[in-house]
Amino acid sequence: MKKVFLILFLSQMAVSQAQEMTYKYVKVPEKFEFLKEENKFQVNALTAFLFEKYGFEAIYKEKTPAGVDPCEILHANVENKSGLFRTKLQVNLEDCNQRVVFTSEEGMSREKDYKTSYHEALREAFQSLENFTAEMPGHAQNISESSVTEESSVQIKDTSGEEPQQVGITITSKELSRDKTLRNGGQVYQLKQDSSGYSLFREGEEEKFGSLIKSGSGSNYIYSSKNLQGSAFFDAAGNLIVEYVDVNTGQLVSVNYELQD
Repeated sequence: MKKVFLILFLSQMAVSQAQEMTYKYVKVPEKFEFLKEENKFQVNALTAFLFEKYGFEAIYKEKTPAGVDPCEILHANVENKSGLFRTKLQVNLEDCNQRVVFTSEEGMSREKDYKTSYHEALREAFQSLENFTAEMPGHAQNISESSVTEESSVQIKDTSGEEPQQVGITITSKELSRDKTLRNGGQVYQLKQDSSGYSLFREGEEEKFGSLIKSGSGSNYIYSSKNLQGSAFFDAAGNLIVEYVDVNTGQLVSVNYELQD
């Protein structure tokens, strides 16, 4: 009984110490134990994307930034707690001493498709991360304001208007200053400013097509739509460029939404 009490006490103390610190970086592995391949179903890339959304700088497929102390970095892990009929995922964060400083609520999905269910459960699990960051001094106000690191320099221009499910990167850019009309192929879009950045609408549709969440770098955006998570920026001519890495080819794909006068 004394051992159980000691373990609980040490765990609570570790969480308390973590909440008193302001962690900026989270290391996301390229493969989780419950998946057989690196970034299977884009779970690892989505994990990095979601940490960025909640105010951290995710270290994924890249070296630790120069000058960063190892103990300034949290290490992420996703555990599969699925049952027979439901997918359940839980997110854990460990400090440099391998102490668990955060355990999320279990995210759940009843979807049968593996990729859909993993993504849905992971997003739900991340919702409880907001409480953790809110108790971290100076961190809560940074939610959705971090940047993602470029992974590839190969560019392919795509004007088909179709957006496959991929997870992308961020490039520096020039931003728009007001609502604009854009065109991709034969489709016209309306880009409207909102509190977090911009909302993208297809012409004639009331439902939002995509969102651009402003990044902390000032000119980059995290892009999210029903079928895609990536990044976006505005080029010198004011065109909206949405970019993502095609996981099948490893190449950078650019979707160009041309600014209309």
